[in-house]
Amino acid sequence: MFSKQPEISLADLSIDLRDKDDWSVEALKTYDVPLDVTTLAIEPISRILAIGTSSGIIHIFGRAGVVSTINLPEPIEVRFLQFAVSTFHIVCLDCENRLHVFSLLDLGKPKFIVSARFDPINSITLSPSHTHIFLATQHGDIKTFDLTCLRKSPYSIPNLWSLYEEKMTASGVPSLLPSDQSSAHAVDVVIHPRNLELLFIAYSGGVVLTDLTERSTIRVYELILLPGAPGGAGYDSHDILTHRRPMVTSLAIHPSGHFFAAGYDDGCIAFWAVDDDNKPLLVRTLHDLDVNILDPERLDALSISDTLKKTTLSLPEPIFKLSWSSYPNSPDPRGGETTLTILGGSIPGKPFGLSVFLFPPFNPSEAPSDPPAPASSIHPFYRKAMYESLVPKKTFIYNTCGIVQDHLLLPHNIPHLSGNFDPYAILLITEVNTARTVEAYQFPPPGFLKTIQIPFSDQEVVDTNDKEHADTQKPSPPSIKSPSGVKSGPDPLMTPFCLSIGTSGVLGGQLLQLDNETYQSFTTKSSVVHPSLGLKGGQAYTETTSESKLLKYQSHRILVTRNQDTTVTFFDFSPQLLLPNNTAESLLQHDWPKALPGLTIRLHDILEDPQSSELLMATYDNVVIESVNLAAQALEVALTLKSGEVLVYRSAENSPRHPPRAMLEDTDIVLLDHILSQTGTRMSPHFMLIADKGPVAACALSDIGT
Repeated sequence: MFSKQPEISLADLSIDLRDKDDWSVEALKTYDVPLDVTTLAIEPISRILAIGTSSGIIHIFGRAGVVSTINLPEPIEVRFLQFAVSTFHIVCLDCENRLHVFSLLDLGKPKFIVSARFDPINSITLSPSHTHIFLATQHGDIKTFDLTCLRKSPYSIPNLWSLYEEKMTASGVPSLLPSDQSSAHAVDVVIHPRNLELLFIAYSGGVVLTDLTERSTIRVYELILLPGAPGGAGYDSHDILTHRRPMVTSLAIHPSGHFFAAGYDDGCIAFWAVDDDNKPLLVRTLHDLDVNILDPERLDALSISDTLKKTTLSLPEPIFKLSWSSYPNSPDPRGGETTLTILGGSIPGKPFGLSVFLFPPFNPSEAPSDPPAPASSIHPFYRKAMYESLVPKKTFIYNTCGIVQDHLLLPHNIPHLSGNFDPYAILLITEVNTARTVEAYQFPPPGFLKTIQIPFSDQEVVDTNDKEHADTQKPSPPSIKSPSGVKSGPDPLMTPFCLSIGTSGVLGGQLLQLDNETYQSFTTKSSVVHPSLGLKGGQAYTETTSESKLLKYQSHRILVTRNQDTTVTFFDFSPQLLLPNNTAESLLQHDWPKALPGLTIRLHDILEDPQSSELLMATYDNVVIESVNLAAQALEVALTLKSGEVLVYRSAENSPRHPPRAMLEDTDIVLLDHILSQTGTRMSPHFMLIADKGPVAACALSDIGT
C-alpha cells in the first residue's frame, strides 16, 4: 500500500476453478450404526453375515467393501433371520408374524421376492438339506413354507403334544399335574443331525420326536420333578413338595444324534437318550448335578418356617438357548470332544455372561451281553457311557459388560448340524443402557481344544491352540490383567466398522491429515496378527472414472475416536484405499475405513493396576475420556479424563521392556512405564498427570513428543 513501486498484477490462476459445475460437495458415504440389534445369521459357505434390527433394517456384511442393507416393507422389528443355503435366499420373520424372502442371486442389493402372513410364530427352522421352512406356531402346530415354489406349503404337522395328552387321558393314565393349555405351545423345531426324516419338536410341556413322512409320534420326553426334588429353583422353592413340570425353553441335539439337551424355564438342563424316554440321563443346572433326585438330608435340614419367611427367591434365569458343537479334531471317526454353549441359567446378581461346557467324546465299545438291555430302554452300559460323556471336563464363561440377549456361532464352512459344526467365532448381542450391539470373540475358549481356529484378514486359518492354558480347569474370564499383560481369555475379533463403533460407544472423534512418512509409520503392520471374522461373501468394485485416478494424490487421513468403553481407536480413512487393485476385476482390497487395531489404546491396563488406579479421582466404572490429543510424528497420544487426569501414551518401541517402577521428584507426574499393554498393541502407557488442579481446560502435544 505504501510502496513507491507500482503494484505488480499477478496472473489469476484460479479461473478454471470458478465454474460451479466443477464442484459437487456432498456426502461421500453415510454409516448407519445399528444400536438396536435383535437377531443374527451367518451363511457359512460364502461367509456372509446378516444382522436384523428393531427398526426393520437388515444389515449385510461380506468381504472388503461389501456392505448392504435391506428395508422391510414396514419399519418393524426383525424377530428371526436365517439364510437358505440350498436356494440362495435370506429369510426374515418380523414381529407381526410376516415371513419375507429375499434373493441373493441378483447383483447389487438383495431382491425382495415374496411375503406371507402366519399365525403367531415362536421359531423358524431352515436346513441346508430341506427346501421347506418349518415354523413353530403358538397354537402348537408346525406350518411350512416352500422355498422352491415361494409360497405356503400344504404340508403341516398337527399339535402332537395335544394328541399325546388326549391319548394319555383316553388310556386312563392319571395325570400328576393339572391341565395347562400353555404346555401345548410349540417352542422350537430341530432336525435330527443323522436322519433327515426325524424331527424334534419342543413344546412347553416336553419334547416330541416325530417322523416327517408319517407325521406320527415316535417318542415323548416329559420331565416331571417328584416332590422333594430341587430342580432348577432349589430347595427353597415354595412348591418343592409337589409334582412339577418345568416348561421347555430350548433344545439342542448331540452331533452323534444319540442324545439331546433340553433347557427349561427353571434354569435346569435335562439330557435325554433318544432311545429312552422313560427318564433323563442327567438333569443339572450350571452349578449342580442331578437336581431331579431327592436329597433327604438337605430336605430334612430345610426349615419350613425359614422358607415361609423368604419373600423373594434368587431363582435362576431360564435356559434361553443351547448350541451343541463338534469338531474335526478326533482320530476316531465317531467323533471327539464337544462343546455346549448355554445362554441363561445364571443366578441374578452374578456378572453377565455366557457359559460353555467342554464334554468328553462319546465313543463306547460294544456292550456286554449280560445283563440284557431292557425292552423299552437302552442298555445300562450305554446309559452309563452317555452319562460319563455329559460330565464337563472344563467350563468357561464369556464375561460381558451387558446382558447377553442372543448368540451365534460361526462355523468354518459347513452349514449342517444346525450351523454349529466346527465354529471358529461367537457373536454376542449384548444390551447396555437400552443399546443392543454385537461383540465377537474367538471360539472355542483358549485351552479347550487343539483345532484350527480363526480366519484372519491376511491368511485363511491359523492354529491358535493356547498351550499355556492346556491344563487349566477353569479358565479366567476374557480380560487383560495388568501389569503382567498375560492374556487369560479368548481374543476379541475385529468386526465391520459399523458394528465396532456401535459396541465401543463413540463419544467423539477427529479426522487428521498425515503426510506420507507419518502415515507409513502409523500403518506399519505389527508382527502380531489381529484376528477378524473372516467374512468373504460378495464382491465390491471400485469406480474406474478419470476422477478416481486423482485419489492417489490426496492426503492420507486417520480417524481417532474416544469411546464409552474407555478405549481410543484408530481407523484409516485414506481415499487411497478406494483405488482398484492391479487385476482386471478392479476389486476393493480393503475396508473403508480400515481398522488399525495395533494402535488401539485401552485404559483397562491402567485401571487394573492397583498402584495407578488409586490415584484416579473417578471410580473404575465412571472413567470418561474427555479429549484425545495426538502428536503424529512422535506417535504419542495425550488423553484428558473428565476427572482431571492427563494420561500420555507413546510407542511401545520407545518403552523399556521390563522397567522397574520409578518415582520422580515432581509428585504431579507418575510414571506408568511399568504397565505392560496387551500383546500386539503398539501404544503403551508413559506417564500420568495427577488431577490436583481441577478439570483440564486445554491440552496440546508438541510434534516432537514429550
